[in-house]
Amino acid sequence: MKTLNYAATSALFVGLTMASCQKEKPSPASEQLKNSDENIETFFEENRATQTLTYSINPQMGGNITTPDGSQLIFEAGAIRNMNGGPISGNVIVRINDIYTRWEMLANNMPSETALSEPTTEGGPLSTGGSYTISIVTAGGNSVTIPNGGVKLTTSGDNTGGFNPGMTLWNGVQSDDQARDKVWTASPTTLQTNDPEYSFPINNPVDMINIDIPEIPLGKSGANHLIPKVYLPANFNADNTEIFVSVDGKNFLLTSLDSYVSSTSGNYWTDNSGYFSEGENGNIIVVSKEGGVLKANITPFTATPNQSITISSIPTISLANLKTAVETLP
Repeated sequence: MKTLNYAATSALFVGLTMASCQKEKPSPASEQLKNSDENIETFFEENRATQTLTYSINPQMGGNITTPDGSQLIFEAGAIRNMNGGPISGNVIVRINDIYTRWEMLANNMPSETALSEPTTEGGPLSTGGSYTISIVTAGGNSVTIPNGGVKLTTSGDNTGGFNPGMTLWNGVQSDDQARDKVWTASPTTLQTNDPEYSFPINNPVDMINIDIPEIPLGKSGANHLIPKVYLPANFNADNTEIFVSVDGKNFLLTSLDSYVSSTSGNYWTDNSGYFSEGENGNIIVVSKEGGVLKANITPFTATPNQSITISSIPTISLANLKTAVETLP
């Protein structure tokens, strides 16, 4: 097993035990939210609020917005209209959260995982070229339309390790497993590729879009489609905990274990689609808002068939140290 050595976050890495897989009847993830201090969703909401950028633009004049990562939203004059299709007087408010890294995916709970119903991936992971949550409203908070196009986003492949002409567009939808989670499904919109840039139209004033390429072939079983079960102490559950999975060497891929099972032998998380090859290395990243306190554990593992991982300690951690630990994963 690979040993990771992060001085600032060494408390995160604790021992794990492996055991043979036990078959349990899955139960649906809880959708009943506990008080806000206990619910992990508050952690994600706070991060989204911090990372979302707000801009103002005159829709009659049009113009460009450039984010700190160099992505551009380009507005043609008159492209944004009111709900009746008429012109808007005054500026509109544009909010964008652009996500490229493992840490940004984790902090916003927007991993690069596809929907189970997606025929090309069947719930498997994607490598991202950037994902974007975009909203456009009037200064008074009223909805708008983009009836004839005229709003476009461009971004550089350099933000995610280099341009890849095989990238396509994916739209965010709600996961079937967790009410708070989003997954990706293939978009009918065509991604324009012109090395080193990707570009695409914004057709909806409230949109969640991802530039991605699938990482695995079809199929959910066999030595190339492994995923472990992860057991945690009883006080960690589907309301206060999220478990993410990174794959060594795939820096722009992050998935989560969406299937939570409560059983007599212990509560565990797993996923409906395996994507590890036997012998491949990765990390289990447990993040919890337990008792109003941020807690986390990162456990390295090597994929084997019928694998169970028991994590006995999830210590308190600062947001800064968690970010450093995730950013320095192999």
